[in-house]
Amino acid sequence: MKQIIKSKEPKSLTNYRASITKTDLKSLKKYEDSPKNVLDDLRKALLEEQGYICCYCMQRVDFRYTKIEHFKSRSGFREKQLDYNNLFISCLGGEGSSPTKQFCDTKKGDRELNYINLLTDIESKIEYKKDGYIYSNDDNINNELNDILNLNYLVSKNNRKETLRSLYSEFKKIGWSNHSLKENIKKYQNKNSKGKYRPYCQMIVYFLTKKLKQKGVTI
Repeated sequence: MKQIIKSKEPKSLTNYRASITKTDLKSLKKYEDSPKNVLDDLRKALLEEQGYICCYCMQRVDFRYTKIEHFKSRSGFREKQLDYNNLFISCLGGEGSSPTKQFCDTKKGDRELNYINLLTDIESKIEYKKDGYIYSNDDNINNELNDILNLNYLVSKNNRKETLRSLYSEFKKIGWSNHSLKENIKKYQNKNSKGKYRPYCQMIVYFLTKKLKQKGVTI
């Protein structure tokens, strides 16, 4: 999980929101009734903002296979359904599967996250195990990771495990020098030349930073 820095919202969204009344905004149907160009511009902006990774599990996402996530649900906060700071991009999260196989926004549904805040340095409160397990030492955050987002669903957990395994295989070839660790931390902290973060980037940063600390090096 990675902190998301919000950028400027699409102009089409700004104009559309200004064109409707507060009464319309509170209608649950209004979001779905938004013009296609507004929704397309919004999806594109959110993807670019997040570097084409899911706001929760950090897997790669693209334009077609995504959901526009309302952090504060539309059912409970109708006035926020066109608030850009409340909107994120999520993967499909097992949409159409049984509840036990759903994750991210699909699993979350209309439930609220009261301790996980994507706009803060949430990454400082998240840790990982080598088997791909994601957790927090904060019990409240830990409960939301598992009970609301289901981020330790077997498929997600194994994807993180495989990503970490590939990283360790790479480092066995190039060596665990301080220089290699620092260079790769920078690589995973930043978007590539196509404006994309690498999948599960923050997990990789976590382990590489931990490796440096074990060597007595601080960043």
